[in-house]
Amino acid sequence: MDSKIYKRLLELSENDPEIRSLLTIVESGVSYAETRAKTIVRYMDEYTLHDETHLYRVLSLMEKIIPDTTLNNLQALELSLLILSAFFHDLGMSPKEREIKIYKGLIDNDQELSTEEKLLLEDFNIYCETKIDLKQRIDIAYSKGNSGLAKMLENYRLTEYIRINHATKVKEIIQEIENNEVWSKGLKYNNFKFGRYLAKICESHNENILEINNSLIKTSIPVTPNEYLNSVFISIVLRLADILDFDAERTPDVLYNHLDIQNPISIQEWSKHRSIHSWSISEEQIMFAAECEHPVIEKTIKEFCKYIEEELYKCKIVLNGMQDRIRDNLKIIYNLPLPYKVDTTEVSAKVDYDGNPIYMYKDLNFNLDQEEIIKLLMGTSLYGNNSVVIRELIQNAIDACKVRSICSEGWGEQGYKPIIKINLYEEDTENYLEIIDNGIGMDENIILNYFSNLGKSYYKSEEFLKLKIRLNSNYRPISNFGIGFLSTFMVSNQVKVQTTKIFDKYTTSEPIELTIDSLSGLFYFNKSNIKDVGTKILLKLKKGHKFPLEKDKLKRFIENQINFLSDIEIYVNNELINVKKPELLNKDKENKSKYIKHYNLDINEKGILGTFRISLLEKDELFYSKIIVNNNYVNDNELFEYLRISNNSIEQESESLDIDGSINSGWSKFIATKGSFYLKSILVDDIIFRGSNFWRNDIDSKDKIVLPFPVTFIMNLDNESEMQLNLNAARDKIILDEKWNEFKYVFIKVLLENLLRQFNSIDKINSFVEVYGGARNDSELTNIIDELAKKRISELNLFAQQL
Repeated sequence: MDSKIYKRLLELSENDPEIRSLLTIVESGVSYAETRAKTIVRYMDEYTLHDETHLYRVLSLMEKIIPDTTLNNLQALELSLLILSAFFHDLGMSPKEREIKIYKGLIDNDQELSTEEKLLLEDFNIYCETKIDLKQRIDIAYSKGNSGLAKMLENYRLTEYIRINHATKVKEIIQEIENNEVWSKGLKYNNFKFGRYLAKICESHNENILEINNSLIKTSIPVTPNEYLNSVFISIVLRLADILDFDAERTPDVLYNHLDIQNPISIQEWSKHRSIHSWSISEEQIMFAAECEHPVIEKTIKEFCKYIEEELYKCKIVLNGMQDRIRDNLKIIYNLPLPYKVDTTEVSAKVDYDGNPIYMYKDLNFNLDQEEIIKLLMGTSLYGNNSVVIRELIQNAIDACKVRSICSEGWGEQGYKPIIKINLYEEDTENYLEIIDNGIGMDENIILNYFSNLGKSYYKSEEFLKLKIRLNSNYRPISNFGIGFLSTFMVSNQVKVQTTKIFDKYTTSEPIELTIDSLSGLFYFNKSNIKDVGTKILLKLKKGHKFPLEKDKLKRFIENQINFLSDIEIYVNNELINVKKPELLNKDKENKSKYIKHYNLDINEKGILGTFRISLLEKDELFYSKIIVNNNYVNDNELFEYLRISNNSIEQESESLDIDGSINSGWSKFIATKGSFYLKSILVDDIIFRGSNFWRNDIDSKDKIVLPFPVTFIMNLDNESEMQLNLNAARDKIILDEKWNEFKYVFIKVLLENLLRQFNSIDKINSFVEVYGGARNDSELTNIIDELAKKRISELNLFAQQL
């Protein structure tokens, strides 16, 4: 082995049998790692090589980083662990063939899997479920018969899982080597078992060096009476050598041109390395030179060099802080001079034969003015009016209560009763708004990583998705964007949050009190005296806040905003309000014409819950598109009044006699579609049916629902429905995307199917098809009506046969 580190270990072994035995372990370990690393490209073929070439290069880079004087200060076990960590740190990317078969579902019989293998498969399945976008792409590919694309995406997902977990996986591999491989001799030197130290050093190369706090990563670990191990130093050298292996040799052209690199991240990763044509690494400088064929590659290389700079800075902090009570000269023994910067002046666009760059690159990004953005997000320019503050806080409380209900059921916690309290009151001439819930609560982790990060919702995090999967829940939270809480500052300059999180049936976090100033964005913590699990939010309202202090007005506002919420009690100033399924109103024109029949439907299927009243033109059990309801004579001219069907309405048409004796017609809406639409129990201030001005090409309503009859309704699309709708940040507009189109189709089908169940005569069904099936020249609607009518007729025929 042509290595300075190896040669130094060889020198030390000449007169020491224990070191010679250690050297044998190192040589055998290198051979083992070389063989196993050859399998990495089989599973990681879309990534830069982590094969035996990379391992030798990491060892070589270690030697470039470590000065000769420092190398000579290192003791036998430290030299051995440098070599072994260089060769073992990526072995987690080479799982066994059986493990791959388990991941791919080729061994799925529970009787064939050990307990450990079942846990392994469960963890992989949870990972797959949390990658929602990728899972959807795979499902779509299979549904369209594109199994090649689907399998490629599945392989990419497996590769990512292996890559993400490889640093922790190496620990299992080293334990296995220690226990089963004869050559390892139990990974022992002078009766000192070093396997666990090697495992932690390898694992640490993917961890934040500033946050490693482990008994295995120390500066002076006693090995023999005269020898110590500095695993901190070895961890630093390994992580730097690993990230510095960054040039074209790691991605040979022959592989780049012929391997099937499909994923854009993989292409970026390979191209980044492939563009490097020279580099220099010494105590004085780290320099990379590259000719890039695309600005994305140049940007990627320069960003990676910034990452190297960050690692250099962190490692310098740790090196400068090395001290312990055992040795007082650590900084001298383990001197590791490192530059602060990575020189990228030679990383640039490839030039043509005339010496001109093939593209122009400037390192520009969009920059946000934080104060102005926060003003926007907490202002009426986004939300329209400040009344949405209550809605935003209540929907957060609903989510917290729903999640705790799910957790309580999973934990076997009995007697949990979700409650939300809203209090609006005056005290010492000041007005306060208070929202209290006994939901899941928050801890410091959630506050720091989600609550205080704009646009980063906990409910979209991998942490929450894993919780849902473990509890087998399909709950979809109301909160979506992670910005709604900022609306509180429309009405308050300071918000106080008190919260305690429940982790399981018996464990809670320490209570936290958090005070937030609005524009300054200042957060400060205090100890809280909150006794119960949940969250309490207190707003000291600005002057002129316009909230109704009268309890009845506030109660009516909340009852309008929140509905279909049967499992949570909501109190307004200590009075329980009704937020369960509401009654259908607006019956004023129900009996104004004997030719209009109203069909009342209660629907609860496919996540659609509500009451609907459909009004149809009907006479003698048959349907009509137009009916004469009155006639009279004026100057020997017979004039008629009609009712006719129209888009989302029944219209009234009246004839009149003009002054010149001609007959004119005028029309008006007699009954029009109207109602309230709730999404996940929260009112959406948008129409789902096309408005009466559709003929003006109204952009806001042209893609909404159109039926050849009016519907009066109050409905909710619940949060466990497979159908979901996207809303804008203010929750007052439905995004008319693919999800909307899916909902529209399913909703129309459910509504018509429930309507047709009201018809017990085949003649009546055929009449409905004839009148309403072609009323709009809408082929999709016609097909739905035809399909459902045939189904209903079959049901009636079957019922008749049974009689």
